Amino acid sequence: MSVIYDCWGPLKGEQRNWGHIGLSTGDEKVIHAWGEVRIDDYLAIQDLYAPGWTKPKYIGCVPVSAILKGMTAR
Repeated sequence: MSVIYDCWGPLKGEQRNWGHIGLSTGDEKVIHAWGEVRIDDYLAIQDLYAPGWTKPKYIGCVPVSAILKGMTAR
């Protein structure tokens, strides 16, 4: 499952909602990249901070297939 967070911040000079996403390990832990690849409790991710960014706010989970729907291999 993909774990989705609401998160605003600057990237390449543009300030907007880029969000944050990770992969569930199935035990309330999430593999994600926040400065480095790491594993955190899905709710603890909401406490992360980066200068200029809002803290990630948990939205929910969706199957990875839903995120990849319509994608094609290059």
